[in-house]
Amino acid sequence: MSDEALARLPSRDNIKRRIRMLRQDKKLPSAPNDPNFPNVPTALTVTSRGDKFLRCDTGPDILQSCDDFLVDGIFKILGYQNRYQEDVKFAHNINKIAASAFIPPCDVLHAYSRLALDLDNDYQDILNYFEDTYIGRLRPNNTRRQPTFSIEFWNMHTRTTQLSMRTNNSVEAWHRRIGCVFQCAQPTLWSFLQKLIHEEHATHADVVHINSGEAPKHKSKTNERFERRLLNLLLHPHDDILMQLNNIAQNICL
Repeated sequence: MSDEALARLPSRDNIKRRIRMLRQDKKLPSAPNDPNFPNVPTALTVTSRGDKFLRCDTGPDILQSCDDFLVDGIFKILGYQNRYQEDVKFAHNINKIAASAFIPPCDVLHAYSRLALDLDNDYQDILNYFEDTYIGRLRPNNTRRQPTFSIEFWNMHTRTTQLSMRTNNSVEAWHRRIGCVFQCAQPTLWSFLQKLIHEEHATHADVVHINSGEAPKHKSKTNERFERRLLNLLLHPHDDILMQLNNIAQNICL
């Protein structure tokens, strides 16, 4: 665009405001302010192909009694997020705790006990949270309480050695994708549903392409290198469980 044309344009703020207005779907009612709103517009209950999109789930949820989640949330709650980002040694020791996910399930309790003795009091709050949530608190009779999430539920050793997909990889990638799609931290409810419907359509198109023979996207070379290193560590573990945790932690970044 020429300088003469640019000179005739309105201010940048006005242009952005106009674009936002044009992007809004005027057919939809205003987003509700009452959490007990009566219904959702019909257009937001189906996919672009007419399939049922919006469903209701009122059943029990394993997460309903859990207030905090490892790993990112607990750093914010306990005030360790900045330290993890700035203190290399602290971050590596935290990664050792996360490395428990790649220890064989039968060895996790032993690995945690050794690690808890090896780390100093700076890590006690996080160790307490990890023990209550993922290991089970030790009773006076030397047995453990049932944790919020069983070891078999969160352990990734078998999935990694079998080259299966690890849940967190897809979830994190989808989270980044959704952040790019929404481009805002607090969308309105109707906008939220609209974006999800558009994303569902894009995902459906990807599935159709893959089913038609298109090869899926390759991982980055860096990720592939870390995957090979991690797999090699699990297939040829160190005899010392603490050294194994240390080696696995070298390939983890939270």
